[in-house]
Order: sequence, then structure tokens, then C-alpha cells
Amino acid sequence: MLHSESMWTNCSDVGVAPPVRAGVFSPSFLVGNNFMCDRGPLMYYVTDVSGSNVKMTVTFRSSVVEDASPPSCTISWDRSDLLTQPFCYVMDSREGYHLTSYWIRLIGELAGHA
Repeated sequence: MLHSESMWTNCSDVGVAPPVRAGVFSPSFLVGNNFMCDRGPLMYYVTDVSGSNVKMTVTFRSSVVEDASPPSCTISWDRSDLLTQPFCYVMDSREGYHLTSYWIRLIGELAGHA
């Protein structure tokens, strides 16, 4: 699940990525109910596994980030902790003016909740 908040477009909404495999971008999906908020594909890589501890890097090819690298952040969690919903947070700013925030949360089997 991805929550995008664009300060400069006055948009704050949530989108759920279609199922995705490690290292492969998902099909593009909408964040919110219209194209005014954000859209794009999502990809992740598992970068470390040690026992029940997992670390992964998630990248979202945001449609509002045109002149910079796609927003990316790292999620670390303990799969044995079924009460915590793993997430990461990243902010992107185009020329220091167009500020967009992203909260990326794991839901489903990968997060150890299924």
C-alpha cells in the first residue's frame, strides 16, 4: 500500500499496488481515484535476511517526479512480530519547491501477516 501526499497539488491519497515480485516493476497503479494525485509502478528488492529479520528497498516511479530519481526507501522488520505493520517513509522535492511525501506499507504474505 502506498500513501502519497503532494503539498503542491493539495492531494493526499492511498493506492494499493497490484501483486509484485522482487526485482520486477508492478503494472502502473493509481494513488487515489484520479490522475491528479499520483500514479506509477512499484518495485522492491530484498537486500538482507537474517533469521526472521528482513530488509528491503522499495522504489515507486511516481508520475509527479519528472526530473529526479524515483522515490525509494528501506523497510526493515522482524517477521516474527505480527503486530507491527512494516513501512518506510521518503520525501521528494522538485527544485526544493514541489514537495511530495510517500509512506509505503507492506500488507499481506510478504510482511508475515498471512
